[in-house]
Amino acid sequence: MSLGTTESYKFTVKNNAADGTKVETSQEIKHAGSVLTSLSLKFKKCCGLGLSSFETNSNGNVKGVVGYSGVAPGVDVSVGAERTDKGANSIFVSGSYNQDFVNLNGKVDVLARSLDVDVMGAYQSFMVGGKASAAQGEKNFLKSFSGVLGFNWDAANRVTFEMNNAKKYSFNTYVKPASDIQVSVMAGSQIVGEKADAAAFDVTLAGCFDLDKNGTSLTSALKANARNLKDSVKFGMAYSQKLRSFASLKLSGEIELGGKNNTAFGAELNLGDL
Repeated sequence: MSLGTTESYKFTVKNNAADGTKVETSQEIKHAGSVLTSLSLKFKKCCGLGLSSFETNSNGNVKGVVGYSGVAPGVDVSVGAERTDKGANSIFVSGSYNQDFVNLNGKVDVLARSLDVDVMGAYQSFMVGGKASAAQGEKNFLKSFSGVLGFNWDAANRVTFEMNNAKKYSFNTYVKPASDIQVSVMAGSQIVGEKADAAAFDVTLAGCFDLDKNGTSLTSALKANARNLKDSVKFGMAYSQKLRSFASLKLSGEIELGGKNNTAFGAELNLGDL
């Protein structure tokens, strides 16, 4: 149950069946008065042909996926169809290939006549990857593409650099200096022409601190556009605690310093294994 969000209240019930099926139902009540009810079924992955997932909601969206696992060593294939209330219907075929050093995923949408591919390779502490999207009938057949380069050290730390064809780039690092502390720094911007205004340089500094060994933690995040600190600074904080073996509570809030001075608060209560 999520309370106090800026747009809605949301109630979610999750159930894991003995056969591995995951059932999730939710109801989101917008402050404006509209209600959205959703149902999601995800079935346990098994070797061979089987129903992978089924999703629907009260807006008329329906999505179903049938998968075939183990077509070949490391190869899985699935076929699905989706109908949305916005008219963006699709019939797609997707596949994945996973081996020790390479992970490859692809998706072909028959109705949209599009192709999406992403690949990731890793060797020791290094990783390199890329993704691309293409569509027939577009002005440019190749809609977008991007690449990423990363490096891991001491098992828990990572740094990555990513850039795409729109000249947008991002730098991300995750460090665990101690067993109860996690720190992340993310920054990104876009390279523009000489005559254009400088693009925003967004920076996020986040930290998570474990207050005990029973799931109690404090997370804080500071976001800002380094080129316009006066109107862009946002500070958020979240507190999580395990109340009982079956219950946990999360309180969160965000304050915008400058700009529109927006303030948002939220509360989330999770109940399970009743």
